[in-house]
Amino acid sequence: MKYQLAKAAILSTTLALTSQWATAQESNSNSNDLFLSGWQKQLTLSGLYSTGNTSQKSLGFASKFIEDEGPYHQTVTSYFDFNQSNNVTDRRRYGVGYKGDYDVSKTTYVSGFGGFEGDSFGAFNKRFTATGAYGVRLVEDEGVKWSVEAGPAVLFTKALPTSAYETNLTGYAASIFSWQINERSSFSNDTKVYVGNEVVVENKSAFSVKMSDALSAQLAFDVLYNRDAPIGRKTTDTITRLGIQYDF
Repeated sequence: MKYQLAKAAILSTTLALTSQWATAQESNSNSNDLFLSGWQKQLTLSGLYSTGNTSQKSLGFASKFIEDEGPYHQTVTSYFDFNQSNNVTDRRRYGVGYKGDYDVSKTTYVSGFGGFEGDSFGAFNKRFTATGAYGVRLVEDEGVKWSVEAGPAVLFTKALPTSAYETNLTGYAASIFSWQINERSSFSNDTKVYVGNEVVVENKSAFSVKMSDALSAQLAFDVLYNRDAPIGRKTTDTITRLGIQYDF
């Protein structure tokens, strides 16, 4: 009799905990729907190792929100890298960006981008970027996607904290590649090139491995080149990132 009562109590407790877990999952799902409903959302926290204008280990945070609605595609990104040594800030890099694409056909699209970057210890102090481009989807398979785009761009760059903004009209080209290797791992590589009176090249690669439905481990490597860095600043910076990505 005692055994049956104990068994019933354990079963009742298990059912109660399962019900609470299901309610919590439903609540989390509803909360996610309240914030940018219909968007894919990513948050990443990383440890960084950088070389170039700064050679150090530091921390970084990034976010990425994506919406695909028919022919319209939107991506909003942000990042913040920070470090202090002996209570002195020696790394502060941050930025936000918005990219909007509109499908002209199954394989072509038009694109616009606007963004702001700040780097207190890098090859420039602050920069606003605006681009307009025509894009072609070269590969659109189930596991591999590769697009290229090109057009004009305007860079408003402040080289040093005491400098004025300089305006440069440049040509812009980009390659956007992603590969879903298997159900748990993926690789991406994005390259942007700005060529004119000012020359800027950015290459960003990332390899991700899913640890659960929501969490992924990520290893990333960035190369940032600014030909017109002011005297005393290096033209090339590299950033290696090892972090955790949360999808919701």
